[in-house]
Amino acid sequence: GMQTIGAALCQMFKNTGFHIFASQDYMSRIRGGNNFFQLRISDKPLYTLRQKSDITVALDKASVAIHRSSMKDGGVLVLDKKKFTITGEDSAFLDIPFYDMATCTGGSEIFINSVACGVIAGMTGVEFHSAEQVMEATFAEKSEEVVRKNKEAARAGYDFVKNNFKQDTFWIKAGASTDTSTLVMNGNDAIALGAIRAGCKFYSAYPMTPSTSIMNVIAHYGKEFHIAVEQAEDEIAAINMIIGASFAGVRSMTATSGGGFALMWLSLPRDQRLQPVFPRGLRRQTLSLCFMPAMGNLQGWYMFRVR
Repeated sequence: GMQTIGAALCQMFKNTGFHIFASQDYMSRIRGGNNFFQLRISDKPLYTLRQKSDITVALDKASVAIHRSSMKDGGVLVLDKKKFTITGEDSAFLDIPFYDMATCTGGSEIFINSVACGVIAGMTGVEFHSAEQVMEATFAEKSEEVVRKNKEAARAGYDFVKNNFKQDTFWIKAGASTDTSTLVMNGNDAIALGAIRAGCKFYSAYPMTPSTSIMNVIAHYGKEFHIAVEQAEDEIAAINMIIGASFAGVRSMTATSGGGFALMWLSLPRDQRLQPVFPRGLRRQTLSLCFMPAMGNLQGWYMFRVR
């Protein structure tokens, strides 16, 4: 949901001629938390995000409290006050009936993301045909009915903003970039395509957010580029397969995140002649300590031996 519509917004603003920089934040399955997608737009090249936002769209009640403090002065928090049972007035709130529009146009609340896409397009002054094109491209592999419902949901959000809010505070000038050779790509896609181009012929991993999409991309192109892809039963099996394939002379690769790498440490000392590359999605603190004595420096040692 959020990943799909986040990518759609990136593509919409890129097609309009803007430079973009985005980041997807994942909550912990164990600790819990809040999923959100950050997007920065400019008519000049961007290399980082900002801490404060101009427009914050809250699609659940928890997001209102979590992200209220991250708004800039004069920023707007867009939310569905009826759905969240929020009363009282707040100059920073922009009340939009996301859920009612999603249900009326698509027949289900799952279409709120497309409504939000239309709302953002309307608030920033983007022409609707740009949002419509992105809806068609995003859901091209779905049925015509699904494409139609998402387009109608986006149109509902777009029209609601245009008809009820005349302010053009957040309108942005048409982008200056017309370079059609540039791509909208996330870090995992870049890693996967780079590995394919570099001659990777074997990939083994255990699915762990946020590294899973690396495996998905390589598997998607595996047949075309003669790459064997194995979804292992756990991270230890994955790293052992990679070590074995490397020993046999096959250019191989795995990817994981913090907790998965904590398990892979068990197999790394087996052959220190290897120089493996371990992409770690959104490198964070691991979930556990080293399993064996004197392994505390392994992670840094291997990461810096990469050529």
